[in-house]
Amino acid sequence: MTDPYAQSLEWLKDAKTILEKARRYREAFPDLQSLAHEQASAYLLMQTGMALDPDQVWWHHFRKGDNRRARSFTGWTHHHAPISSLTFTELWIRRLDVELQDEDADTIFRLNGFYRDGPGAQAFDAQNEVKLDPVKVRKHLWELDFANVVRERTDRFWSNEGKDLPVLLKVSFISAIESSLMAGHVTTEDRQRLWAWMGLEAGKRLSLAGLSGPGGTGDYSVRHYPMHGGGHLLTFALRNGRFLLYTPTADVVLQAFDDVAALRIWVSRQLHGEEGQSWYDSLHKPYAEVDEATRKAGLQRLRERSGTGPAPHWPFGLGAEVARPLFEQMSEWVRHDVEAGHRILVSNSDLHKQYWRHELGIAITVLSVFALGWQPLGMVLFMLGSVRLGLDIDALVNAPNKVQRNEAFTSAVCDLLVIAFSVYSVLTESTPEQWDTYMEVDQASSDLVSRAVRQRHKALLNQAELPGFEGHMAPTDEFGTPHVARQGERFYSFRHEGDVHNNLIEQYSGHMAKVNDVFSIGRQRLAAVPEDELRAFLDNLFDSMEQLPRSGAKVLWRGGRGPRVTIGARWRAGAIRRGDVLVSTDITSFTESPYIPRRFMLPKEAVDLPLAQVAEHFDDNTVLYELLVDGQASGVPVASLSLNWQEAEVLFTPGRYFRIESAGEVSGTHYRFLRIRLREVLKPTDKPIYAMRTGLPFDRHAYLQLVQHDAVVERFFPAAAWT
Repeated sequence: MTDPYAQSLEWLKDAKTILEKARRYREAFPDLQSLAHEQASAYLLMQTGMALDPDQVWWHHFRKGDNRRARSFTGWTHHHAPISSLTFTELWIRRLDVELQDEDADTIFRLNGFYRDGPGAQAFDAQNEVKLDPVKVRKHLWELDFANVVRERTDRFWSNEGKDLPVLLKVSFISAIESSLMAGHVTTEDRQRLWAWMGLEAGKRLSLAGLSGPGGTGDYSVRHYPMHGGGHLLTFALRNGRFLLYTPTADVVLQAFDDVAALRIWVSRQLHGEEGQSWYDSLHKPYAEVDEATRKAGLQRLRERSGTGPAPHWPFGLGAEVARPLFEQMSEWVRHDVEAGHRILVSNSDLHKQYWRHELGIAITVLSVFALGWQPLGMVLFMLGSVRLGLDIDALVNAPNKVQRNEAFTSAVCDLLVIAFSVYSVLTESTPEQWDTYMEVDQASSDLVSRAVRQRHKALLNQAELPGFEGHMAPTDEFGTPHVARQGERFYSFRHEGDVHNNLIEQYSGHMAKVNDVFSIGRQRLAAVPEDELRAFLDNLFDSMEQLPRSGAKVLWRGGRGPRVTIGARWRAGAIRRGDVLVSTDITSFTESPYIPRRFMLPKEAVDLPLAQVAEHFDDNTVLYELLVDGQASGVPVASLSLNWQEAEVLFTPGRYFRIESAGEVSGTHYRFLRIRLREVLKPTDKPIYAMRTGLPFDRHAYLQLVQHDAVVERFFPAAAWT
């Protein structure tokens, strides 16, 4: 397949299919929080006759002495904060604390109760109590084997959905290879061998068919070293002695070594270095937060096994050879990890054992059961712990409801797909029939392309010659904006902890976006911003943009609509034509994603509606600018710096000139717009210049009066060039 448009749609089709597999997989997984909420809701309705939300009903345990006789369901009132509190959903999972299991009814009523208010309430009495008998609740929870309910649902899940996991794990592994190559941890030759070992050809675009093959045959001998307490480590060995270390949950996921001695030395340095505990913990996720003494003892054991000196030992034992296809085996490990979690979420038959509280404490504090909502941790860590793409694992596991947890997981899988498919090089000059696709609402495809652009921009910025900052917080200027000084020059773009940061661009993509009004409609919306701060922001923003690399894109797009954009009517009236030159008069945003212009061709309330419902909004002022740049544009890549990364933006300063190469109507069943093809050029000296938005002749004097910032106008429209 050679047509770039067909290629772009083909990768999107396969990536979306895999994404849908991941979505179904996660949605089908038994969500502990949801199961508990469902059962607890039914119980509350049965006992109280009211449809109460179990997340808003609290069980409180009070200290002795904090109780007064009162006319209430329990017979007591309390006026101090409780010692401990659980929502009814949490209680459904955890049952009652050990010390309450043998307490008599009088004691339970005197020091405990159910209430509509959380632990911050001023009082706990008849006004906010829920009339539930705690003795009956305790009896019911003992009769209910909730862990067994979860286990049965999970077994059903593996039977129905488990077959998709090897494909998802292979995508994760490919993403780890590509990320490790970019970071310099493996070589191009390593990458080619690993792809061939999976039955794939490095450099060729992935397909669903290729990913569905078993892989895991050929050059490598693979050994698995299970970590004590959870976690996995693997080695890939070649006959020539070269080794790859695969640690799915560590910061360095894949690391290549010329021989086994180099591997042992590297591992020894990790264990004995200042960050040894952190590295050890990263190998043992999700158990990295077991009590500190246990973790330190585990690290010390490995240090002793490794030894010191020029020839350290391998500390992880003999391991076991992986005889079956790796990704099928990894699927089994994920299942075993989940089952291990079930054993921590103990069944009722275990509750009388002495270690019950310790084990359940691990479930709650380590696995963060209540916040986690019973995430399938093995799946999460195998698939997502291997790639650092700005993924916030805390955000994933702490999402407050199942929908948000599913979306966080799906979002992370999108990032894996972007790296695995390496898609961002295939989007090229558009043809009219493309817009039948790009004018439709397709959030999944749009999101995948935007993530690809964000990754490409991040890579471009990481290659730029920018200063770095070591420490917690960079210095700030008089307006509180972080920067780094180098040879007396301020850099508002700088490296910190492996990423490039620019707080000015971040602000511009958020609360300071309206500064662009200065160049178009004036300062009406900027009255609250002091003039000196406004001018400094613009000056520093433009300075920082000059310090960034160019975008290198092949084609960029920009959508527009009336009343602010009126160039369409000017073209149709013959006032401007092919060969005329337009100039950017403000901070001008283009996008590398063809799915984004639609959002700027429609009013805000219509952008997410099906195309058939928004046809009336396309009119003579609906415009698509298509900038043919072939990697030569002056715009800077900001997707990885912007709060609105989904827009896949490339920013141009004012004073950039674009020649009209062609223009013509593009239409479909439910849309129409004027497509104006542009190419960036130098300022011509012998012909008029037109404003990009309006198509009206550019008047520097009027522009100077509008902007009221002589230095900025002179910077982009020097008077000497306009005389």
